[in-house]
Amino acid sequence: MIRQQYGFTLIETLIVLMIFSLLTTVVISFSYHHLKINQYEQAIERFRLTLHLAQLTAQQQKKEVSIYAMNHKEVGSNMSHQDYRLNWVTPEGMTIHIHTNNRQIKFNVKGHVHELGKVEFKTPQKSTTYSINLSKGRLRLIE
Repeated sequence: MIRQQYGFTLIETLIVLMIFSLLTTVVISFSYHHLKINQYEQAIERFRLTLHLAQLTAQQQKKEVSIYAMNHKEVGSNMSHQDYRLNWVTPEGMTIHIHTNNRQIKFNVKGHVHELGKVEFKTPQKSTTYSINLSKGRLRLIE
């Protein structure tokens, strides 16, 4: 009497597990890469919001406000605001370089920037540079 066997051999099972593990590795690395890019984009947006808050604070409180980057990693300010954390650190792998005479962005009592310059965000993937518009304190993307 011939007996039929059901199931998979050990080699078939190992091949399926190997394919599954390769696909899992690719998906995890792809997700991690996009998570880092998202963190970098959020940090750039947070810097823009910090600049706008500094400009508004200078106008409302009628005093000079400065934004600076300490050790190219931590963003700080001399303003005091209750609803917004003013000192924050960039994500790992990202640095901020402020290219002005004093390595800081100063807003006068009218909310105008004291001098021209640029802000450079460096990440492992790319370097993004923003220019500082003298009259309105805005950032423009330069590519």
